[in-house]
Amino acid sequence: MPLKHKSSNVEHRKSMLSSVLSETHISQSELNIKKSASKSEINKSAVEQNSLPMLEIKENDSLKGSTCDTLKDLSLAKTQPSMDLRDISHESVLTFFLQSLPPLIFASVGLIGTGVLLDKWQCDDFYTRIHEALMLTPALLGLKGNIEMTFASRLTTLSHLGKMDNKENCLSILGSNMALVQIQAIIVSYFATTITVITESVRNDFSFQDSHILAASAISSTTASSVILCLLIMGLVVIARKLKINPDNVMSPLASSMGDLITFLFFVGFGTLQITCCSVTADSCWLSIIILTISIFAIPFVFYFAYRNIFTRQTLIWGWFSVIFAAIISSAGGYILERSALKFKNLAMFQPILSGLAGNRAAVQCSRLSTCFHISCERLGVVDPKDTLRRRLNPWYTFNAEDIHSRTALVLIACTVPSHLLFMSIIIAIGGAKKYILFNWQFFTSYCIAAFIQVVILMYFAQLLVYILWRIGTDPDHSAIPVLTSIADLFGVALLLSIFEFLSEFSPESIGKDVNQIFKERSHCIINETNII
Repeated sequence: MPLKHKSSNVEHRKSMLSSVLSETHISQSELNIKKSASKSEINKSAVEQNSLPMLEIKENDSLKGSTCDTLKDLSLAKTQPSMDLRDISHESVLTFFLQSLPPLIFASVGLIGTGVLLDKWQCDDFYTRIHEALMLTPALLGLKGNIEMTFASRLTTLSHLGKMDNKENCLSILGSNMALVQIQAIIVSYFATTITVITESVRNDFSFQDSHILAASAISSTTASSVILCLLIMGLVVIARKLKINPDNVMSPLASSMGDLITFLFFVGFGTLQITCCSVTADSCWLSIIILTISIFAIPFVFYFAYRNIFTRQTLIWGWFSVIFAAIISSAGGYILERSALKFKNLAMFQPILSGLAGNRAAVQCSRLSTCFHISCERLGVVDPKDTLRRRLNPWYTFNAEDIHSRTALVLIACTVPSHLLFMSIIIAIGGAKKYILFNWQFFTSYCIAAFIQVVILMYFAQLLVYILWRIGTDPDHSAIPVLTSIADLFGVALLLSIFEFLSEFSPESIGKDVNQIFKERSHCIINETNII
C-alpha cells in the first residue's frame, strides 16, 4: 500500500508539472504573439504616418530588454490623435470665429505697426546710406514670414497627432525645428540679398561694403528672431492645447505678425549698428565679415541637427521648392508694386494690409485642411476614393457649407469687409491730414470689392492646393502656405493697381491723384541723404 500510494503521488506530481509546463508554454507563446503584434502595429502606424522609422526588435532579445525597448519606442512613436477627427469636423462655426478673430486682429495690428515703423525709419541713416535695404525689406519679411507660418503649421499638426504629449518629445521637436528654421533663415537671407544686390548692380553702382552690411543685417536679424519666435510659437501651441483651443485657428496669423515685426526691428537695429561701427571709406566692414563667417560655418552643424530628426528631415529636403517658388511670385508682385507706386502715390500704403490680411486668412484655412488630411488619411498620397480632383475643381464644393471647412471659409470671407474697413480707417488716420482725401465712398467701395474677390479666390485655391499636394505625396504643412501667401501678394498688388487705374479714369479726386507729388514727398529723404554725405 505505501508503495502504491507513493507511486500515485509521483504520478500526480508529474501531471501537475506537465500542466504547469504546458501553461507556461502557452503563456510564453501568447506573450511572443502579443509582442510580434505590438511590433507590427507600431511599424504599420509609423509607416502610415510617414514620420517614424521601422522599429527593429530582434527575436533573440531577452524579454526584459525587448519590453523596455518596445515601451521606449512606443512612447516616441505615439500616433494616437489627441483630437479626434469628429472634434474637428463637428467644431461649431461660433467656436472657430471666437478662436480665430483675436489672432487675426492682432496680426493686422502687427502689419500696421510694421508699416508705420518702415514709413518712419525709411529716412534714417541705415536706409539713406544703403538704398537697397528698402528694396530688401519686403522680400525678406515675406520669406521669413513663410518660414514661421510653415513652422507653426507643422507644430499644430504634430500637436493634433499626439506627438507633443510628453516633455521628451516636445524638447526633441523644438530642438530639431529650431535647427531647421535657422538653416532656412540663413539660406533665405543669402538668397534675398543676392537677388537684391544683382538687381541693383545692374541698375546702379553698388559698393562691396554695402553688400556685406546688407547681407550681414539680413542674416543676423532672421537668425536672432528665429530663436525668439521658435520659443514663442512652441509655448503658444502648448498653451492652446491646455486651454482646449484648436491651434490651427490661432497660430499662423500670430506667427506671421510676430515674425514680421521682430525681424524688422532686428534688421534695422543690426544694420544701424554696422554702419555706426564701420567707416564709410573702408572697403569692408569687420563686423559684417565676422557675422557672415559665423553663418557659413554654422550651416553644416544646423543641417546635421535638422536632418537627424525624422520630424524635420522631409521639410529639410523637400521644403525649399515652395519657398523658392514663393520668392519668384513675390518678386513679380514687388516689380508691379514698384512701377505702380511711381504713378499712384497712395497705392503702396494699402498693399501690406490688403495682402497681409488675405494671406493670414488663407494660412488659417490651409493649416486646418492639412491637419484634417493628416488625421483622416492613412498616409501621404492616399485619400478617400470619393474625394476626386474633379470634385475639388468645382468651386461649389468650397462654398456649399456642407462641411466644417466650407463653413470656416465662408466665415473668413464674411469677416473680410468689416476688418478692412476698420484697418483702412486706421491707416488713413495715421497718415495724417494729407491722407484724409481717401475718406470717400468711391475708394472704400472699390477697395472692399477687391478685398472680397481676393479672399474668395484664395479660399478656393487653399482647398485645391492642399488636396493636390497631398495626392502627389508632398506634405502641405511645408509647401502650401508659402505658395498661398505669395499668390495673395501678387493678387493684392494687381487688384490695387486695377482699382487705382479705374478710379484715376472715372474719379481721380477720390484717390488724390497727383503724379508729381510722390517726387516732392521723396525730396525729404534725398535732402537728408545729401546732408549725411
